[in-house]
Amino acid sequence: MKKWSKKCPTIYKYIQLQKILKKVEFGVEVTLVTGARQVGKSTLVSYFEEKCYKYITFDDTDLLAEAKKNSKKFIENQGYPIIIDEIQRVKELFIEIEKIVTIDLKPMIH
Repeated sequence: MKKWSKKCPTIYKYIQLQKILKKVEFGVEVTLVTGARQVGKSTLVSYFEEKCYKYITFDDTDLLAEAKKNSKKFIENQGYPIIIDEIQRVKELFIEIEKIVTIDLKPMIH
């Protein structure tokens, strides 16, 4: 794992992270991007939105309410591939995503 120097410019870090994400773009069913607040996670994943990924955010209170009401139906209606920003607000989605990956997608991937 590369250790960032304080002298390392932010744009360099961003470019290196994009390279890493490009490598996992194919062959990985789920990627979780975590980090401190206001460090550019959403900006970083916006690269994939440009690559035809559907992007939703639970900053949208209507989507948040819909997902909390029925997480299984919500995730089934979204399609793939998808980026879900602020997913920690609907913890039940993690269970549904795990089911999709292990039951539905696994036979197609392997």
